[in-house]
Amino acid sequence: MNNDTLENDITVIELKSALNFNTSSVQPIEIGSEQEFENIKNETSKCQIVGHGYIDGQNSTIDQLQMTNQVYTNKQKCHNYGINTGHCFLTQAEAGNSQACQGDSGGPLYCDVGNVKKLFGIVSFVRAFSCDKGFTGFTMPMRYNSFIDDTYPYGNGYPSSKLHLILVFILVLILILM
Repeated sequence: MNNDTLENDITVIELKSALNFNTSSVQPIEIGSEQEFENIKNETSKCQIVGHGYIDGQNSTIDQLQMTNQVYTNKQKCHNYGINTGHCFLTQAEAGNSQACQGDSGGPLYCDVGNVKKLFGIVSFVRAFSCDKGFTGFTMPMRYNSFIDDTYPYGNGYPSSKLHLILVFILVLILILM
């Protein structure tokens, strides 16, 4: 992957020990499909971002994980920010209440698909003058299924092109909020 730009802004990590999926606090999260992403773009799914980033744009953080609703936006495109691949999209705050901020990079954008929450984005960059206005740029994990599978080739049932062990920590963050 190119380290000089925000393009292909994704990595795979290997945990020192296996996670226990027999608890309610640790479960894998399914990556949403391209077809399901069309519902996100049409705002027929509710989406949230989660993070520990700044809350006022001034290096102020709090210990509690924050969450806010987001909607897809086509007002601006990732290429306006120098990202020319089709592996990125932007969201903005639903009803203009809050937005991702510095320190939220790497956090999830998950959306409701029926009764299931699925991962559709990983925060790549934030473009805002304040934490309540602007846009968040997301890397689209569903467009990296081959990269993820090739990088994590262990065949123990996880991951597959739909379920990825490396993204389990995202669901742990979600469960903390609930």
